[in-house]
Amino acid sequence: MAANQDGVSVLVSDQGIGIKPEDRKKVFEKFYRANREGHIEGLGIGLFLCADIILRHGGQIKILEKEGPGTDISFTLPYNG
Repeated sequence: MAANQDGVSVLVSDQGIGIKPEDRKKVFEKFYRANREGHIEGLGIGLFLCADIILRHGGQIKILEKEGPGTDISFTLPYNG
């Protein structure tokens, strides 16, 4: 996490199975779930809700390019003080 007079930036990383490049823009859509082998729990609303909250507060969210397993998601929120 980094903060300055303009706002705050946060990087969230996990060590899961990762998100394929072709799915990276779609994962912020309501109820979207990437096709994966095996059974993964979830309704496909987690990243949608995160993006909705961040965008409503004037922020930005994106999935960073990453090789191998895991996912890195970055978001920023402006300082409105």
